[in-house]
Amino acid sequence: MRRGFTLLETVLVLAILVIAAAIAVPVIRSSIIDARMTAGADMIRARLADTRAHALDTGKPWKLAYMPGSGIFMLAAEDADEWNSAGQDIKETLEFVRGEMPKDIILAANRDDIAGVEGAAQASGGWQTLAVFTGDGSARDDGAVYIGKTGLLPYRIRVRALTGTTALDVPMLVKDQ
Repeated sequence: MRRGFTLLETVLVLAILVIAAAIAVPVIRSSIIDARMTAGADMIRARLADTRAHALDTGKPWKLAYMPGSGIFMLAAEDADEWNSAGQDIKETLEFVRGEMPKDIILAANRDDIAGVEGAAQASGGWQTLAVFTGDGSARDDGAVYIGKTGLLPYRIRVRALTGTTALDVPMLVKDQ
């Protein structure tokens, strides 16, 4: 009766483990990035609903905006003093909410700013308006924002002016209009 393993058996098992890890690590990383992008899209859609609800509750325009090329966003009344500052501290009060996307997820005005295409515009450093909701729940204008990780195809969230509703476009369906 044998009490141990041969060197060949041990090396074979280790080789199988290394191959399994080499396959699993990229899949796990991809899943984490997909989960962060989905969480970011869900977060922005929820904040759009919050912005619309504040506008309906107060009867005055509320706006959701973001800093292009970053994960920072803010919602507040359109005439709030907070829009005059470029503060990036995360804060939630009754007058405004300033939040941040999940790690490595950024917001941009167009797909190329996230996907890493050469010649893409650089972040301006000021607030970029996604939507302004009026007291009747409609948005002033149609709007869109791209959400993603640099180098990957982003998601797009669209806001319809007339109804104030949002739609999410996944990367393979995203087309600029």
